[in-house]
Amino acid sequence: NDLHYRIFKTSDTGKTAPVVPVVVATPLPAGWVVEHQRVLRLRVKDNDPRFQFHNEGMRQSGISVSFHFPLTTSLTRLGVLLLAFKEDVDLPESELEFMQRVADQVAVAIENASNFDQARRAQRELEHRNRQREQLLGLTNSIVSLVDLQEVLRAAVSSVRRIVPCALAAVALPEDDGQHL
Repeated sequence: NDLHYRIFKTSDTGKTAPVVPVVVATPLPAGWVVEHQRVLRLRVKDNDPRFQFHNEGMRQSGISVSFHFPLTTSLTRLGVLLLAFKEDVDLPESELEFMQRVADQVAVAIENASNFDQARRAQRELEHRNRQREQLLGLTNSIVSLVDLQEVLRAAVSSVRRIVPCALAAVALPEDDGQHL
């Protein structure tokens, strides 16, 4: 799996590290978990040959075992929640089920935040389109009742400049002979 990862992590101090975009060419446990939708437990001492990059990172960080839980909602496979321990813990099934429920809640919160962001962007786009329609209606109303060509041109250029923030607005029309502008 060639996945691009955005990693959010906290240290023992509880401080959250900044978002770190990571692109890794080697397989990572996250790709396996997203694909298989199952919890994955990795121990440094087992040295799983599929995930050498991860094993080395755990070794360098003093981690003995990591658990990888799928972050999934009814609609989307979002990613993975990783929990790592310095001690080589062997968690019972009940603890793994609890941690999966925690991961499920994290997934719902992430999806909700994503949906909220999408809704906010859609609202801004609608507001922008509504402003454009109002401006177009204003332009139409300001020039539709005019019959004198000079007044129409003056009003059109003036209205266009109010709608479009530009340095110059002009209208070019052909001469009566139709050959020259």
